[in-house]
Amino acid sequence: MHINEFIPANIKLSLIEEETDSNKSHFEIVVNKNFLNMVFCNIILNKNSLPPFDITLTHREKEILLLISQGKNNSKIAEYFNVSEHTIKMYISNIYKKLQVKDRTEAVVKAIRYDFIDIYS
Repeated sequence: MHINEFIPANIKLSLIEEETDSNKSHFEIVVNKNFLNMVFCNIILNKNSLPPFDITLTHREKEILLLISQGKNNSKIAEYFNVSEHTIKMYISNIYKKLQVKDRTEAVVKAIRYDFIDIYS
């Protein structure tokens, strides 16, 4: 596996050559932080080797997963939708069952891998 597999064709990486104290050159790759996050997420998620997974998430479940991916807790999610924290817990419980996962991290990773949510938009 080579990192170029995960870099979109329209992205150019910049190399900067700098002199160090020992008069040896070194190179730095200059990229946008969000782009780097995208590359490493794609490497970790490796969407090319997914087994079939046939489930449907509701629009609200996808919205909740997106907020979870942003680090929001149940209280903040409930406040965002103007519902009780209990309601959000029920949604999350249903999401876990549908995705066959045990925690928030697994849920977000699986949701990204199967394109239920897009963390780059």
